[in-house]
Amino acid sequence: MNAKLQAGTATPVESPPTLGGLLYCGDGKPRTSEKEWVALVRAVAAGETSAFGTLYMWTHGIVFTSILRITGNRTIAEELTVEVFQDVWRGASAYDPASDTVVGWVMNLARTRALQCERIDRGTRAAAMRAAVEKLTTGERQAIEDTFFAGQTCAEVAAREGILTATIKSRVRSGLERLRALLTIGYARR
Repeated sequence: MNAKLQAGTATPVESPPTLGGLLYCGDGKPRTSEKEWVALVRAVAAGETSAFGTLYMWTHGIVFTSILRITGNRTIAEELTVEVFQDVWRGASAYDPASDTVVGWVMNLARTRALQCERIDRGTRAAAMRAAVEKLTTGERQAIEDTFFAGQTCAEVAAREGILTATIKSRVRSGLERLRALLTIGYARR
Protein backbone atom coordinates (compact mmCIF):
# COMPACT_ATOMS: atom_id res chain seq x y z
CA MET A 1 0.00 0.00 0.00
CA ASN A 2 1.37 3.39 -0.97
CA ALA A 3 0.25 5.31 2.13
CA LYS A 4 1.73 7.50 4.82
CA LEU A 5 0.46 8.10 8.33
CA GLN A 6 -1.27 11.40 8.86
CA ALA A 7 0.64 13.55 11.40
CA GLY A 8 -0.46 12.84 14.96
CA THR A 9 -2.79 9.97 14.06
CA ALA A 10 -2.65 6.35 13.02
CA THR A 11 -4.84 7.10 9.99
CA PRO A 12 -3.12 6.28 6.70
CA VAL A 13 -3.20 8.97 4.02
CA GLU A 14 -2.89 7.86 0.42
CA SER A 15 0.12 9.27 -1.42
CA PRO A 16 -0.58 10.79 -4.82
CA PRO A 17 0.10 8.33 -7.62
CA THR A 18 3.28 8.64 -9.64
CA LEU A 19 3.36 8.89 -13.43
CA GLY A 20 4.93 5.45 -13.65
CA GLY A 21 2.30 4.11 -11.30
CA LEU A 22 -0.50 5.52 -13.43
CA LEU A 23 0.96 4.20 -16.65
CA TYR A 24 2.18 0.85 -15.50
CA CYS A 25 -0.43 -0.29 -12.96
CA GLY A 26 1.30 1.02 -9.84
CA ASP A 27 -1.62 -0.13 -7.72
CA GLY A 28 0.05 -3.46 -6.91
CA LYS A 29 -0.82 -5.11 -10.21
CA PRO A 30 1.99 -6.34 -12.43
CA ARG A 31 3.56 -3.73 -14.69
CA THR A 32 2.27 -3.58 -18.27
CA SER A 33 5.13 -4.47 -20.60
CA GLU A 34 5.96 -2.47 -23.70
CA LYS A 35 5.12 -5.60 -25.68
CA GLU A 36 1.56 -5.39 -24.30
CA TRP A 37 1.37 -1.67 -25.13
CA VAL A 38 2.47 -2.40 -28.71
CA ALA A 39 -0.10 -5.21 -29.00
CA LEU A 40 -2.73 -2.74 -27.85
CA VAL A 41 -1.78 -0.24 -30.59
CA ARG A 42 -1.75 -3.01 -33.18
CA ALA A 43 -5.27 -3.97 -32.08
CA VAL A 44 -6.32 -0.32 -32.44
CA ALA A 45 -4.80 -0.32 -35.94
CA ALA A 46 -6.93 -3.38 -36.71
CA GLY A 47 -10.03 -1.41 -35.73
CA GLU A 48 -10.68 -2.94 -32.32
CA THR A 49 -12.64 -0.32 -30.42
CA SER A 50 -12.18 -2.07 -27.09
CA ALA A 51 -8.39 -1.80 -27.49
CA PHE A 52 -8.79 1.87 -28.30
CA GLY A 53 -10.92 2.29 -25.16
CA THR A 54 -8.23 0.62 -23.07
CA LEU A 55 -5.47 2.76 -24.58
CA TYR A 56 -7.57 5.85 -23.97
CA MET A 57 -8.30 4.84 -20.37
CA TRP A 58 -4.60 4.23 -19.66
CA THR A 59 -3.30 7.45 -21.22
CA HIS A 60 -5.98 10.15 -21.41
CA GLY A 61 -5.11 11.59 -17.99
CA ILE A 62 -1.47 12.27 -18.82
CA VAL A 63 -2.35 13.52 -22.31
CA PHE A 64 -4.86 16.01 -20.91
CA THR A 65 -2.49 17.13 -18.14
CA SER A 66 0.39 17.63 -20.54
CA ILE A 67 -1.73 19.67 -22.94
CA LEU A 68 -3.18 21.70 -20.08
CA ARG A 69 0.32 22.56 -18.85
CA ILE A 70 1.31 23.81 -22.30
CA THR A 71 -1.86 25.72 -23.17
CA GLY A 72 -3.01 26.81 -19.72
CA ASN A 73 -6.61 26.49 -20.87
CA ARG A 74 -8.86 23.64 -19.70
CA THR A 75 -11.34 23.92 -22.57
CA ILE A 76 -8.60 23.90 -25.18
CA ALA A 77 -6.90 20.98 -23.41
CA GLU A 78 -10.16 19.00 -23.52
CA GLU A 79 -10.60 19.71 -27.24
CA LEU A 80 -6.99 18.86 -28.07
CA THR A 81 -7.14 15.65 -26.04
CA VAL A 82 -10.03 14.51 -28.25
CA GLU A 83 -8.01 15.45 -31.35
CA VAL A 84 -4.96 13.53 -30.09
CA PHE A 85 -7.00 10.37 -29.67
CA GLN A 86 -8.52 10.87 -33.12
CA ASP A 87 -4.90 10.99 -34.36
CA VAL A 88 -4.15 7.81 -32.39
CA TRP A 89 -7.13 6.02 -33.95
CA ARG A 90 -6.24 7.13 -37.49
CA GLY A 91 -2.48 6.75 -37.11
CA ALA A 92 -2.17 3.53 -35.13
CA SER A 93 -1.19 1.57 -38.25
CA ALA A 94 1.74 3.93 -38.82
CA TYR A 95 3.11 3.51 -35.28
CA ASP A 96 6.65 2.11 -35.32
CA PRO A 97 7.73 0.47 -32.07
CA ALA A 98 11.38 0.76 -33.12
CA SER A 99 11.20 4.56 -33.08
CA ASP A 100 9.37 5.20 -29.78
CA THR A 101 7.46 3.63 -26.91
CA VAL A 102 3.67 3.68 -27.17
CA VAL A 103 3.37 6.24 -24.38
CA GLY A 104 6.15 8.31 -25.95
CA TRP A 105 4.34 8.23 -29.30
CA VAL A 106 1.03 9.29 -27.76
CA MET A 107 2.69 12.03 -25.70
CA ASN A 108 4.53 13.33 -28.76
CA LEU A 109 1.19 13.58 -30.56
CA ALA A 110 -0.20 15.50 -27.57
CA ARG A 111 2.80 17.82 -27.31
CA THR A 112 2.73 18.55 -31.04
CA ARG A 113 -0.99 19.39 -30.95
CA ALA A 114 -0.56 21.64 -27.91
CA LEU A 115 2.44 23.49 -29.34
CA GLN A 116 0.70 24.03 -32.69
CA CYS A 117 -2.27 25.48 -30.84
CA GLU A 118 0.03 27.74 -28.81
CA ARG A 119 1.80 29.00 -31.95
CA ILE A 120 -1.53 29.84 -33.57
CA ASP A 121 -2.74 31.49 -30.35
CA ARG A 122 0.46 33.54 -30.08
CA GLY A 123 0.08 34.63 -33.70
CA THR A 124 -3.52 35.61 -33.05
CA ARG A 125 -2.53 37.57 -29.95
CA ALA A 126 0.30 39.32 -31.81
CA ALA A 127 -2.07 40.28 -34.64
CA ALA A 128 -4.60 41.57 -32.11
CA MET A 129 -1.88 43.62 -30.40
CA ARG A 130 -0.72 45.13 -33.71
CA ALA A 131 -4.30 46.03 -34.62
CA ALA A 132 -4.87 47.60 -31.19
CA VAL A 133 -1.63 49.61 -31.37
CA GLU A 134 -2.75 50.99 -34.75
CA LYS A 135 -5.86 52.42 -33.05
CA LEU A 136 -3.81 54.51 -30.60
CA THR A 137 -3.15 58.17 -31.26
CA THR A 138 0.27 58.99 -32.69
CA GLY A 139 1.31 60.52 -29.35
CA GLU A 140 0.21 57.50 -27.33
CA ARG A 141 1.87 55.06 -29.70
CA GLN A 142 5.14 57.03 -29.77
CA ALA A 143 5.21 57.45 -25.97
CA ILE A 144 4.70 53.71 -25.44
CA GLU A 145 7.31 52.77 -28.06
CA ASP A 146 9.86 55.17 -26.57
CA THR A 147 9.33 54.17 -22.94
CA PHE A 148 8.67 50.42 -23.28
CA PHE A 149 10.58 49.36 -26.36
CA ALA A 150 13.38 51.93 -26.58
CA GLY A 151 13.91 51.82 -22.81
CA GLN A 152 13.82 55.58 -22.28
CA THR A 153 12.35 57.21 -19.20
CA CYS A 154 9.38 59.55 -19.46
CA ALA A 155 11.72 62.43 -18.49
CA GLU A 156 14.16 61.56 -21.32
CA VAL A 157 11.36 61.41 -23.90
CA ALA A 158 9.87 64.67 -22.62
CA ALA A 159 13.25 66.44 -22.75
CA ARG A 160 13.90 65.21 -26.29
CA GLU A 161 10.48 66.37 -27.49
CA GLY A 162 10.50 69.57 -25.48
CA ILE A 163 7.28 68.85 -23.57
CA LEU A 164 6.35 68.18 -19.96
CA THR A 165 7.14 64.80 -18.37
CA ALA A 166 3.54 64.69 -17.16
CA THR A 167 2.37 64.83 -20.80
CA ILE A 168 4.43 61.74 -21.69
CA LYS A 169 3.17 59.93 -18.59
CA SER A 170 -0.39 60.84 -19.51
CA ARG A 171 0.07 59.54 -23.08
CA VAL A 172 1.55 56.28 -21.81
CA ARG A 173 -1.25 55.83 -19.27
CA SER A 174 -4.06 56.61 -21.73
CA GLY A 175 -2.43 54.45 -24.41
CA LEU A 176 -2.14 51.47 -22.07
CA GLU A 177 -5.74 51.90 -20.93
CA ARG A 178 -6.91 51.95 -24.56
CA LEU A 179 -4.81 48.88 -25.39
CA ARG A 180 -6.25 47.01 -22.41
CA ALA A 181 -9.80 47.91 -23.44
CA LEU A 182 -9.23 47.05 -27.11
CA LEU A 183 -7.60 43.72 -26.30
CA THR A 184 -10.26 42.80 -23.74
CA ILE A 185 -12.99 43.46 -26.29
CA GLY A 186 -11.09 41.47 -28.92
CA TYR A 187 -10.74 38.43 -26.66
CA ALA A 188 -14.34 38.66 -25.48
CA ARG A 189 -15.45 38.20 -29.10
CA ARG A 190 -13.39 35.01 -29.56
